[in-house]
Amino acid sequence: IAMERLVFFGSPAFALPSLDALVSSEFKPVLVVTQPARPAGRGKKLTPTPVRERAEAHGIPVRILESFGSGGALGEIRSAAPDFVAVVSFGRVFPAAALAIAKTANVNVHASLLPRYRGASPVNRAVVNGDAFTGITTMEMAEALDAGPMYLQRIVPIDPTENAGRLAERLAVLRDPLERLPRAEVARQQLGILIREAERQALETRDGVAP
Repeated sequence: IAMERLVFFGSPAFALPSLDALVSSEFKPVLVVTQPARPAGRGKKLTPTPVRERAEAHGIPVRILESFGSGGALGEIRSAAPDFVAVVSFGRVFPAAALAIAKTANVNVHASLLPRYRGASPVNRAVVNGDAFTGITTMEMAEALDAGPMYLQRIVPIDPTENAGRLAERLAVLRDPLERLPRAEVARQQLGILIREAERQALETRDGVAP
């Protein structure tokens, strides 16, 4: 049986648990795409993304991408012949030409309960706004930002004493979003029930009411 071919897009540490989970699965990436090194620390030394470092440690080829219009990027991604493209905190909007490459699906893992907090910094916004809960949305990508059909959502209560960094760490280790790629339709059918029940439990936990 032929293995599914997957290209993974990601950059920050938030994407590492998803990458590690895929490496251990039948969806081990054949190529990882990440952003260029950026100045970091007091000395402003150019530092590779955490995703690049982890991919190289796993022996996976890495493609550095500044933009989709530069340096034959689309051609290189096409040559990987992916069945799936998985995106976790990559930091770039995908044009139609990039979305057309994967044979089966383009899957994005976003750190909010969409449609709430589309775009950048969803974890920070949830904390700043004092939300009782947030979560992870796994969705099919579309040209519009974070607007494709949802596959599944995982809901997580927010501790009132927790900062955005700690919350992001908890969200990042939710393994379900990418492990359920072949079962997306079943997950979609259950979304309404799961969301309503998780919202109730999160609000009761915040208000000190036993479920």
